[in-house]
Amino acid sequence: MFKSVETSKVSEAGQTRLYVCTSCKKTGEGDGERLYAAARACLEGAGSDAAPELHAVTCFGNCEQGCSAAIAGPGKWGYLLGGLTPELAGDLITYAGAYAASPTGTVLRRARPASLERALISRFPVPAAKGGEEAFLKPTVAAS
Repeated sequence: MFKSVETSKVSEAGQTRLYVCTSCKKTGEGDGERLYAAARACLEGAGSDAAPELHAVTCFGNCEQGCSAAIAGPGKWGYLLGGLTPELAGDLITYAGAYAASPTGTVLRRARPASLERALISRFPVPAAKGGEEAFLKPTVAAS
């Protein structure tokens, strides 16, 4: 379970959320905190309404992959990315914009910043906003 320790702005229904692990220290103490701070600085400079809501979390349990972040939006696939560094924060925010623009959350490798082409670790279902449809569900046939 991940615990939000800081939120950069007020939550809006249906908004893309970017979660950055702040406890990562694969290459040195404070790696995750620096990645979060760099992402926050990129967002403050962007000033876009389409910017993701940024959350700091304590751990994704993906320590062998280095700094990690997850992105999720109601009814879309969520994604966990690893091998991140503070220098990639701008690319992470660019990826978040492409994710937000995608109806399912899918951003093909060729559409991601080059530095994130191989950063994807896993994808996971995210529940839809109340009353919405979940993009990851396959149509089912009712049992008779």
